[in-house]
Order: sequence, then C-alpha cells, then structure tokens
Amino acid sequence: MEKLIKLTNNPLFQMFIGDKAFRVYRKEVDGRLGMPGLSKLVVKATGSALKEEEAYIFAIRNQNAIKILTRDHRSTSMVEVYDEHARGLKEECIAFGLL
Repeated sequence: MEKLIKLTNNPLFQMFIGDKAFRVYRKEVDGRLGMPGLSKLVVKATGSALKEEEAYIFAIRNQNAIKILTRDHRSTSMVEVYDEHARGLKEECIAFGLL
C-alpha cells in the first residue's frame, strides 16, 4: 500500500477522512469484500493493524466505486463511494501512479 498525505481536497472525502494520511491499495478489489476482508488486506500489505491516523482506500474492480476504511479508538468504519465522486478519486490515484 502506498502512503500519501492529502491526496485530494474534495470536501466529501475530507468529511469522512479529515486530516488522516491515506494509504491506497494498489490492486482493485472485489466489491463484495467488507470490513473484515479489507482489514485483512491492510494487515497483509502493511504488516500491521489499521492505524487511527491513516485512512485506507480501495478501488472496486469493474465499478466506479471505492471503499474507505478508517479506524478510531473505538471501532473501524467503512464508507462506500460511487459514481462521479469515486471516479474523481480513482483518476487522482492513477495520475499519482498509485493504481
């Protein structure tokens, strides 16, 4: 997973993620994966559990969709973003060579 600070200034993503650093999973994933499956991918890719100061972005294979995992001191949360909002973030990731 690639770590990137402030990938986008999009207010939608800032609302969900705030000031957290991003990690982008390099491969597109199956859209059926939920929090447990995506969390396992983070552990496999980084060698450590989800961190509170980071957000994890996954592009969904064959869809204009992304999933974002975040962690706070109590729980893990997942947000799914579709259509033009997801397309914009995917394009930014591609432009930065992250996908």
